[in-house]
Amino acid sequence: MYALWLVTDRAATLPQTRDLHARFLANRDGAAANAASLAVRAGTRYGFTASRLRSYWARISYDLDADMLAGLRLFLEHAADLGEAPRVDSIRLVG
Repeated sequence: MYALWLVTDRAATLPQTRDLHARFLANRDGAAANAASLAVRAGTRYGFTASRLRSYWARISYDLDADMLAGLRLFLEHAADLGEAPRVDSIRLVG
């Protein structure tokens, strides 16, 4: 499973988009740097052990590798076949 933030080509060039991208990266890095204390707080709040959360978070990948990109293309193809999304001819990664 993975999540993506998608924008139009035009939006990718806007300063606001670059700022938002920088904020996402800063939050990712901040969460990683404070994983232990965040795991305790989140575990208490949601009923998980801190070690379980830290273990789960450690397995999250923030890279879109070739296999994930292939899966995204397949997902988009199926969505288009079902009429749930427009057909996508190409994917351009920015950032």
